[in-house]
Amino acid sequence: MKSGNILIILVPALILLTVIIVIRLLVNGGEDTWICQNGEWVKHGNPSATMPSTLCPKLENASEKQPEPIEKPAETTESTQDIKNLNYQKVAIEEIGLIMNIPNGFYFNKELAMNLTTNQPYAVNFTVQNYKDSPTETENPYQLYGIYQWDSEKISLDDFKISDFTLIEITKTVFEVDGQPAIRGIIKGERSRYSINILYNGFILKLAASGEVLLDKSITDKIVESIDFKYFYPGTSLIQWFLLISFFCR
Repeated sequence: MKSGNILIILVPALILLTVIIVIRLLVNGGEDTWICQNGEWVKHGNPSATMPSTLCPKLENASEKQPEPIEKPAETTESTQDIKNLNYQKVAIEEIGLIMNIPNGFYFNKELAMNLTTNQPYAVNFTVQNYKDSPTETENPYQLYGIYQWDSEKISLDDFKISDFTLIEITKTVFEVDGQPAIRGIIKGERSRYSINILYNGFILKLAASGEVLLDKSITDKIVESIDFKYFYPGTSLIQWFLLISFFCR
């Protein structure tokens, strides 16, 4: 037989033999071994090695395993996300020595109530709002109204703590604003306004926000957190004006 014919027969035979060996290894290569099942080593096939001495962990039944709870982040609406991104500017109510931050672009208005006999102020009220004249100017109108009156009888801390403030009881929270006792909650009624009352030097600074509940609470809390009672009241002395100017120039 010629050498060429031998090669023609031998080469395909070698290829076929190689394929058979590879298939055998793939199919049976994992049969002769030890398998970890339910915490025990089980012989599979005829393994040449002895049973492993390492620990065989018992796996939990997939059907019985409870999924781990996933903490769902607080829902962020377009309104609350906007609050986080707002920049703030300082405003002052010199008559009561109050400084606070309000969002840029918001309008701040202040008005004094005058005693006609003494021609001296006895109260101040103010507004912080995101529209100039009418709530219809914006999609989500917001207004914070505040009033502080110092010509009445002073209120003790004990009386302040038990005051109702017409708030829904389960919404009431006692906290502090710049070291001053305060109570916040939702006002009873159809409008459900968010209200904060702060006892300051024996008189109550009353704050009430109107607008979309989630939005007005977010903005109001930011403003209230920034309140700084640094100065005296009522009226504004030359020393107070100097302190205020120094504060803004820092």
